[in-house]
Parts: sequence; structure tokens; C-alpha cells
Amino acid sequence: MNIGINGMGRIGRSFFRVLHQQKQLHLLKAINDVMPKAHLAYLINYDTVRGTLPSKVHLTDKGIEVDGHEIIVYQCSQPQDIPWGASEVHVVVEATGAFTKRSDLNKHIEAGASYCLLTTSGESDLPLFISGVNDQAYTGQKVFSIGSCTVNGTAPLLNLLQQYDPQSVFINVIHAYSSRQNILDSYHGELRRSRAAADNIIPLNINLNVSLERLFPKLQKKIDSMTSRVPIPCGVLTDLTIVLSSPPRDKHQLLDGLRKAERKEIIEVTEEPFVSSDVINNTHSLVIDSEFVQVIDNHIKIMVWFDNEWGFSNRLHEWVCLKLPAGG
Repeated sequence: MNIGINGMGRIGRSFFRVLHQQKQLHLLKAINDVMPKAHLAYLINYDTVRGTLPSKVHLTDKGIEVDGHEIIVYQCSQPQDIPWGASEVHVVVEATGAFTKRSDLNKHIEAGASYCLLTTSGESDLPLFISGVNDQAYTGQKVFSIGSCTVNGTAPLLNLLQQYDPQSVFINVIHAYSSRQNILDSYHGELRRSRAAADNIIPLNINLNVSLERLFPKLQKKIDSMTSRVPIPCGVLTDLTIVLSSPPRDKHQLLDGLRKAERKEIIEVTEEPFVSSDVINNTHSLVIDSEFVQVIDNHIKIMVWFDNEWGFSNRLHEWVCLKLPAGG
């Protein structure tokens, strides 16, 4: 189906690169972002984490051109003003982070699209489908969320662990800094976010537990979460501590079960001594670090890696290009 992207931040540009890598960039008909076209082309061409795009992006009168394919660029501030219909866009990827309600996404439908996928968890009235958890429950909804990178990086593992009857879950997402932090100490409404992201480990509260409790209702009020932002530009190590009512016998039994559940697209188990840069460009939702799978009585600790941009953008690609009904 023809694709449109609203918001060319880290996820929007990563998804662009996935389409380019999969030789499906011809499906991308239009982009909307308020930044000037010249800045957009520059940020697509050159990326500190991903490197230089193999094909040069050029400016055209209507937008940008890559390998002879022109993509129209709009600069609308509101979803309802984007002429998706005129560009024959079937599915819109809502990646601004600013529009998270069902009513927001419906504005893309009113503007001519057939589907709209949100790249964060969104409000509670919006359907939430996570690959490797409940994606089989998708029945053709026109607007829905595919969660965030952290939901996709934890929920498939929690889904596997349901066989052990989890009773409580605590998650610390040790995460690369983001554009919502300051590069130098300066004002921010959240005090810890006011500190220099490249020079500090910064603990923050997050609402990951809200999405996970939606996916696993039996764990209502039994999940808590936080994030520790660290001075790297990309990559995540998530530390999960879980109490089980029916625990595995030992680490080996737990690891055997996790290895049997490996899925090509979603979950990988590694025996390698990973550090954060080793997970960059890994396409899985999460990579279980076998050395740090631990069992003590009814407590388990599991540490998982993921590329918070690339793994999620590959799940996004699967939704848009493989899972949605063809034709719009």
C-alpha cells in the first residue's frame, strides 16, 4: 500500500531507511514535517548512528527525490490539513509523538488515508497491538497503536513468561539519551531532564507499566517501571526483575525455554558478550543476554538488549507492508 509519514524524527527517518533497504521506497508517496525541505534532506542523507544513506536525497520543487523516485513533502502543522488523498496515500505512519489520541489519528483518515498507525502507545481508547504478543488479534482496525520501542522490547518476553505465572515485575530501561533531554544544563519542566544528557546517568519515571498492564490484565498494579538515561546516542539494555509463582527449576531450564521460543523477527538469545554498540542495527524487538539470565528461588532477572530505533522500525515495516490488508 502507498505510505505517508507524519513526523521525520528518529523513528520517521529510521523507517525511511528500512523502506530504502527493503527496496520499497517507491511505496512512500508523501512526507509531512514542519522542518524546511533542505534540512529534511540533509538529515535523511547523513545520520550519526546509521551513517550516510547509500543513495543521495535531492530536492525537487514538490519535495525530495531518491533513485529517481519523488516523494512529496508537506509542511502542515495539523493532521487534518495534510492532503493524503491527493497523494494517493493509503496508510499513514504517525510518528510526531504529538498526536496520540484516537481523535487525532482519525483526522488522517478524514484527510484521505485508509489506515493510521501510531508509533507510541497512545491513549487508552486506542487499540494496542504488539508483534509477538497480540498481533494475531488484529482484525482490520483503521487506527491503532503498535506501541513504543520499550513496549516492543519488553512485552514479547513477558508474554513468554506467562507460563510461570508472574506475580510482580520491575523494569529499569537503561536507555540512550533522547531529544526530549537537554545537551547542557538548562531549564526543563522535569528537573532531572534539565541536566546535561551527555554527561550524566539520569533516572526518570516512565509509564511503560501502563501499556504492559493493558496487554497483561492479570498484572494490573503489579508492574512498575523506570528509565535510566545514559550518555550514548542509541541502544538499550533493559533490566527486568520478576517474581513468579511457578518458577523454573534453574537458569538452564529457563534459558532452554527462552531459546525454544526464539522467533526470527522478534526475539533472539545471544551467548555473545554484548555491549550497547553491538546491538545497533539489530532488527529484533529484543535480544536476551544469556549470561544475565538468573534464577534465585522464585525470583528471576533477565537483561535484554535492543536498538530502540532500528528494531522498532522493522516491526513498523512489517505492519505496514505485510500485515495490513492490501489495497487500503
